[in-house]
Parts: sequence; structure tokens; C-alpha cells
Amino acid sequence: MSTKTPLIIVGAGIAGFTLAKLWRQAEPNHPLMIITQDDGDFYHKPLLSVSLTKGKTPDNTISEYKKDLANSLNATILTQTKAIDIQDKKKVLVTDRGDFKYSKLIIATGSTPKKLPHLTNALSLNTLDDYRVLRPLMEKADTINIIGAGLVGCELANDLLSLNKTIRLVSDVPCPLSGLVPSPIGEALKDAMVEAGIEWYESTPPEADLTIQAIGLQHAPAISDALAVSPNGIIVDAHGKTNLADVYALGDCAEVHGVTLRYIGPIRQQAQAMVQTLLGNPTEISYPALPTVAKTPTFPVVVCRHPWIKGRWEVISDHDGIQMEQFDDQNKLIGFALGGNATQLRMQYQLPAWSLMEK
Repeated sequence: MSTKTPLIIVGAGIAGFTLAKLWRQAEPNHPLMIITQDDGDFYHKPLLSVSLTKGKTPDNTISEYKKDLANSLNATILTQTKAIDIQDKKKVLVTDRGDFKYSKLIIATGSTPKKLPHLTNALSLNTLDDYRVLRPLMEKADTINIIGAGLVGCELANDLLSLNKTIRLVSDVPCPLSGLVPSPIGEALKDAMVEAGIEWYESTPPEADLTIQAIGLQHAPAISDALAVSPNGIIVDAHGKTNLADVYALGDCAEVHGVTLRYIGPIRQQAQAMVQTLLGNPTEISYPALPTVAKTPTFPVVVCRHPWIKGRWEVISDHDGIQMEQFDDQNKLIGFALGGNATQLRMQYQLPAWSLMEK
């Protein structure tokens, strides 16, 4: 049995398990511990907002069970365990089930839904436990209000069409996916959803049998007050390092070199670079141009917008769907957005990688 102090990962979502799997591939023998407040079973969170259409029950949403993951990763997985502090001088993680020494500590605690305080009875869909609660309620309700027309809200509204219910999508902005897609594509998506039967409200909707909040995400509370945190997450450098020695963060909870990208694509890039850094080969995190796909069959959308350059958008074609491109001040192509049948053009775009060091 190894006498080495384990690498500890806090969080058993996509970020935590992606890092764990890449770490185990590179380092087969170093002790590994994963600590999570949940039950430790792995599921693909983005599929929760389209699980009804795919016929997914809460149980068959799980793709890997804790026992199997512990065996395949040769890891100790502690479930129903809350991390409550970091004693960085001693390299000790404090939890409600005891203290654990670490060689390196990785924080992958993800994000939590933002909530409107006046909607006291509204529910959210962010975890498998949320889905377990919501699924029977969604099937029983005749009218469902979804507050928020971002990615989750739009995908969930499209998914709920399969139940033949009255679905109301409520937004405080004129177009869905505001801030993610340029307005012509947002307007076309709204028109398609309304035509399909989704009711659109920019004011207070009628009362519904069920109200679901989907107004966005915020990083989970930091484990320690000693961690440097911004409104967008735990602050880490281009290697994923926090301000505490041998403590790192990735995924939805992290602001990486000034940028927070709460999508699946960036997680693997962060994890790949971080594993090399953990192995003693400092590697800066960088991203290929990462398209985001909105699972909205009423009007499919693919967007790849630059994460920190605003640029300008131009309509290239609107004859068969909508094709738009994003340009910087030097007229260089830096992004694209495709709607409807134009999503078939996705593969024609080859954009340069996003280097955090060039910010």
C-alpha cells in the first residue's frame, strides 16, 4: 500500500471526474481521493434539460456508479461529505467527516442556480436530485412556467413540448439566449418556439401548476475564506492555481485567468493542462474555439463566440436558416453563430485557439 499523501478532488461532477480520469491515466499509482456532498454516481448534467424527450428516468440517467468509478480509478470516494475549510499551511482539508491531508487539492465544486427571492415555491434543475423531484411534478402539472430564457430554460421548454402541456417561457429580455447568440438568431428561435406552442412572456405570467427557475448559474460557495474569489468564481491563474499553495480549481467554480466559461467544452482543456502541471510540467490552459450547441429542435442553434472580445456580428446568409460571423477590430474572423438549417455549416469553420495569455 502506498504511503504517499493523496491527491484530493472536491467535487464529483464532470470537472472532478474528468480530472480524476486524466490524472489516473498519467499517474497510475498515486493515491487518489474524491470527496462529494452527493452520492458519487456520475451523470452527464447537460442532458437533464432534455431527459424527457430522450426517455431518461432518474435512474437510467446515471452512466457510471460510484462503486464502479472507485474501482476503475483506484480511488477512495467519500460521499455525503461536506468540505468546510482548508488549512493550507498544514495541507489539510477539513470536512464534516474528519480531516484529510493532501499532496495537492483540486476544487471542482461546480455551480449552483441563481434564485429570485420572491419565487419561494419555484424549483431548479441543476442536479440529478433536482430531476428526481421535478420529473413527477412536470408530468403531473398542466401548466408550467419557466423563468429564464437562457440555455437551460430554452432547452427545458423544448423538452417539455413532448408532454403536451401549457409551457410558458418568461424572460426579462426580448430574445432568448441573450448574451450568447446575436439577436437575429435569438429572434428566430423565439418565433420558432412560439410557433411550436411555447408561450412567451416578458411580463408576469399567469399562475402555473409548476414554476421552474432557470435564470443562470453562480459558482458554489468557496470552501475557505482564504481563497481569492471574484463574483465569477475562485480566482486561478493560467495554470489553474489558486492563491493557496498546492490548491487548484477548475470547472464552473473557477475564474481562469480572468475568464469564466460555464460550458462542458472548456473543462477537458482545463483538466488536460492541469494534470501536466500537477505532474511537474507547468502547462498553461488554452482553449480551441469551442462551439456551444443549444438542444432546441424547434430551431437548432450552434454558436462559437469569442469569450472576451466583443467584436461585431454580420449576417452572412439568412436564406436557409441564419449564418452569422463575428469579427474583431482588424476584420479577423473570431466566431460564428448558426441557426436552423445553417447549423449544417458548422464543420466549415476552423478558428484559431483562444489563448488566455493574449488577453
